[in-house]
Amino acid sequence: MIAGQALIAVFVLRPYTAILRDLYWLARTRGYKKSRHAGEIAEYVRQRYRVKIGHQKASIIESLAGGGHSPVRLAAALSLPLPYVRTLLRGMRDDGLVNGGGLDPALGECVEEILGGAGRGR
Repeated sequence: MIAGQALIAVFVLRPYTAILRDLYWLARTRGYKKSRHAGEIAEYVRQRYRVKIGHQKASIIESLAGGGHSPVRLAAALSLPLPYVRTLLRGMRDDGLVNGGGLDPALGECVEEILGGAGRGR
């Protein structure tokens, strides 16, 4: 009976812990610097990979395309806490967007095209 009550408590409290975690990261990432093409990259990933990502993950993808592969460098460049960057990278690895420290090759090509096209006055 106690195990059943503990199980119920876990399922009831789980959404609240997710909300608290999100609020914590929202407070910690106030100084976040959104990258220039985050919106375009997020839209491409949503259409091509059927994965909805936010501007923070899109900014990480843009930074990875620019050559910043270290989580420490990404955290410093985007003004995000290092544990949060690691969490975002783990989620993107699970979604297949990042592999072994770099971008998925097809995604990398697209990001390079977006960055190059924007530089040419797209």
